[in-house]
Amino acid sequence: MGYDVTKLARWVRLTGGVPSLSGKDPIGHIAYLRHHRPDVYHQTAVFLEPVDYLNLRLTGRARRLVRLDHRPLGHRPTVTSAPSPTTGLVKMAGLDPDRLPPLVPTGSVMGCSRPTPP
Repeated sequence: MGYDVTKLARWVRLTGGVPSLSGKDPIGHIAYLRHHRPDVYHQTAVFLEPVDYLNLRLTGRARRLVRLDHRPLGHRPTVTSAPSPTTGLVKMAGLDPDRLPPLVPTGSVMGCSRPTPP
């Protein structure tokens, strides 16, 4: 149906963009699965981006890296640490915070490498 203007303004202010209605971003992908493939959605333990999936396979720990904010410095909200996945934006998107991994700042140590299986 489109975007709610007040929600749109909050998304832009906090993230520099909005989730697409076409499903071309992580939130759009999750929404697509929830509405069009509920079987897959309900079987999914945690939703990860490709790089975060690789980190999971390498370390055994599901974590999501906070991505770079490309807005000019004067236009970014001040953040002292990685935001919690239970922020208002997660709730606004209708996502289940239990299916999202903890956020860690870019450059963080994700964990020790797991041994390679034989």
